[in-house]
Amino acid sequence: MKKWSKKQKLIRNIIIISLLAIGIYAGQIALSGFYRDADTAHAASEMTLHYGPSETRAVIAEVGDEKNTRYYLGVYDEWFCVDTVIKDWKGWRIGRNFGIHKIDYQKPLSYSWHIYDNEMVVYGVASDSNIAAVEISLRLGDQTIELRQEELFEDMFFFSQQVHADPILTEIRGYDREGIMICSLETGY
Repeated sequence: MKKWSKKQKLIRNIIIISLLAIGIYAGQIALSGFYRDADTAHAASEMTLHYGPSETRAVIAEVGDEKNTRYYLGVYDEWFCVDTVIKDWKGWRIGRNFGIHKIDYQKPLSYSWHIYDNEMVVYGVASDSNIAAVEISLRLGDQTIELRQEELFEDMFFFSQQVHADPILTEIRGYDREGIMICSLETGY
């Protein structure tokens, strides 16, 4: 067996490093779970949860204090979901996935809410096509705050609120294009 010269080894190593660099740059090879762009990280997140690809209704960037977070609102078959990807100095990575939830077509609004690291996220989908705006009521200790989204993302809504007390989602209301409330759901919490 012939030994390789130093020059041949150098050329071989340069080719290997070049192929790895091209693969990482093209986003095809994830470096410890990090991706070159947010969409690739989102697609990988959906694959790890064994669903998708979902139909993305909106991508919301820079919500709250995390300026490098993107929220993907989407629907898949009869399910709705919100998925996050986060960017740091290494690239984009899979963030929090709040799970997928079945759309209840018997109700005007299907929703879910979660609290993570002092951030409360409320999201959902409007089954009633007359709903043009959504408003939520949050109880934070002795205080109640109202948040309103005037324009839906197609038929989806999304709220993000920094909280420092134990929040309670008390009510979700749907409004038509004239601003008249057409549904009110007590959350039971």
